[in-house]
Amino acid sequence: MVKTPKHRKMTIRLLNTENRWGRSFLQLFEDDKLIFRLLLFASAFIYASSGTIYYQQGLTSFDVFLLNIGFAVFSALVFAASFLSKGIKKYLPTIFQWLVYAIMAQVVLEATSYNFSLVETMAVLVTYIMCSLVFRKPIYLNSFLMISLVMILAGIYTNPKVENPHTLFIVFFSMGFVSAIALGSRLRVQEKLRKSESLFKNIFNESADANLMTKVDDQKIITCNKRALDLFEVDSMEDLLGIDANSLQKHPFNSAEISSVKQQIKDNWGWSKELEYVSRKGKIFWGNLEYRVVEYMNKPHLQIRISDISERKRLEKLLLAEKQVLEMASKDNDLTRALNHLVSNVEEMIGDMQCSVFRMDEGGNELQWFIAPSISADLIRTIGNIPVNISALSAGKAAASKLTSYCPNVETNEDWKNYIVQARRHKIASCFSFPILSEGGNVLGVFEVYYKTTKEKPDTKDMEIINRSVNIVGVLMEKDNAVTKNKLSLERIQTQNEELKKTNAELDRFVYSTSHDLRAPLMNMLGLVDIVELTITDEKPKKYLGMMKTSVTNLDNTIKEILEYSKNTRTEVEISEMDLHSVTEEVLAGLQFMEGSDKVEKKLHFDMQVPFYSDVNRMKVILNNLISNAIKYRNTKIEDQFVEIDAIVNSEKAIITVRDNGIGINPDYRDKIFDMFFRATTQGSGSGLGLYILKETLAKVNGKISLETTPNIGSTFTIEIPNFKLK
Repeated sequence: MVKTPKHRKMTIRLLNTENRWGRSFLQLFEDDKLIFRLLLFASAFIYASSGTIYYQQGLTSFDVFLLNIGFAVFSALVFAASFLSKGIKKYLPTIFQWLVYAIMAQVVLEATSYNFSLVETMAVLVTYIMCSLVFRKPIYLNSFLMISLVMILAGIYTNPKVENPHTLFIVFFSMGFVSAIALGSRLRVQEKLRKSESLFKNIFNESADANLMTKVDDQKIITCNKRALDLFEVDSMEDLLGIDANSLQKHPFNSAEISSVKQQIKDNWGWSKELEYVSRKGKIFWGNLEYRVVEYMNKPHLQIRISDISERKRLEKLLLAEKQVLEMASKDNDLTRALNHLVSNVEEMIGDMQCSVFRMDEGGNELQWFIAPSISADLIRTIGNIPVNISALSAGKAAASKLTSYCPNVETNEDWKNYIVQARRHKIASCFSFPILSEGGNVLGVFEVYYKTTKEKPDTKDMEIINRSVNIVGVLMEKDNAVTKNKLSLERIQTQNEELKKTNAELDRFVYSTSHDLRAPLMNMLGLVDIVELTITDEKPKKYLGMMKTSVTNLDNTIKEILEYSKNTRTEVEISEMDLHSVTEEVLAGLQFMEGSDKVEKKLHFDMQVPFYSDVNRMKVILNNLISNAIKYRNTKIEDQFVEIDAIVNSEKAIITVRDNGIGINPDYRDKIFDMFFRATTQGSGSGLGLYILKETLAKVNGKISLETTPNIGSTFTIEIPNFKLK
């Protein structure tokens, strides 16, 4: 666990404008130095004013007047010095405790010299209680009470003129009773706060996400947790302290962006975005950045939480690249363009690796350079074509043996001795070659990867990308060979198309199974959070558990969207009669617990001229995406938020309009909002899949969609779906 520097007492709470002032008032009684300064100020004022008044009215002698003025001057001097001198500030509790004993001696001296009235009795009682505030431990308070009792007894028995000694005893025991209750309550509150703060420290320091704490204005890091050290690859907290958190980003925000972010934080008490980061050792990774204003050391600070989403981004990029490559190959029949796109994306995903694709010549004797976007022409020219045999370079070995060839260190590999100068120049330290085989087992080429560091073999994550890439290259090469040589029959070409469909189906099954596997631990996590919430009564950790639950729920919603996309791709259209009004009501019922749903008025208008026939499940997906978007991207700055659903069904089609008065969409993004993973705004926590799934689902039922939108005014989506039974 990362330890917070000793001079910083970690007291962090989410700011809540409703009870902030009340809580701040209570916190005054937890600040020892503030209490001491207030008591010193009160002592100086009371002794100066009351001593002067009593002397002017003849109630005290000149000696007592000087004593009162002396106490007032001393209190004022210590009060002023506590701001100017670090030594006085450091030993302020000790100085004030000695002053308290002097004050009590003076009070007892005066008390045993007067015939007590009610006013004087209350004054002594208040003095006792104020003095007792100085003591933080029971042993110190008990010592003070015992010494005070001895003072009172000595004062009474050394001054036989005291007329009401019992009054002093009443005052003493009343003061002891009240002080003991106050101290006991204070200790209980302190123990509760200590446990609460300990729980938060555990949540802050042991979080699976990186947590940074900065000031609101300059964003200089003042503390962090252990995960932050691991994520940014530093040895200790001191390596991050004082650094501008904005500088950790690959592309730091400019001044305009910083101003925009600050405004959003001010309006919403938080902000989030997915960004690329660079560790202190130069490693680039993706992180979900979340800003949240919290109270730290009794002042507003910025808590910066960074979740590592590199693997999710890599999976998204891989799926998107494979889809684009298959589309290129199918539409353009341009194998070079498609494979260049694939290899470039693989190099970008893995980072410290370069790739090349060799193609077998017609005679099957040599491997020819085919795709190598990052390999220099000098290296290609030096190595030239590679013969297919066991004694050749690793690519030739892989083609000859039809097995993966490993070269962990080119410096010590005999096959590379003639090319070692070029390898060093182009930072090739290790090389691995994977044969590309046709369905019949024939060698089509070799997929080769080069690392800048020596390693025994690619790690598991890299191998997953490489194997998938080799399979796709094999399918595309085999299809290209068939088209180029024109040696395959129509049946063979159809088989190749089936291979492409099979690859897409495998991708869908991969997404489906992976999403299901991911949901199980997420549901377990939500269950554990619910259990912890039931066992905790303190509101502060409950807020952080609520934040954790929100993050897990957002991730689960993203996985659900992936499952919807996969299900839409894999299942056939099932036409049946439906009650469109009932289907809409069912969708609204499912969204009633969505954040902000209760603030949005739902208006429904249906004109069902004839029965409507379409796919019920896909209709629910379409309506769910449109209505949930209207709720998610509502305009929180206005009061009358609404979403209006109009539907007209005739014999040809159903026309459904979903209109809202939300934040709208920037016109520049009109042509991009239906793209996979595209997000037009940082408001909300969507994945950028919703409208893409909507478009794909509409395509399955031959529907179409149009959009009218104005920023800060609202959006209107109009969809048209054929009435399959009656059209």
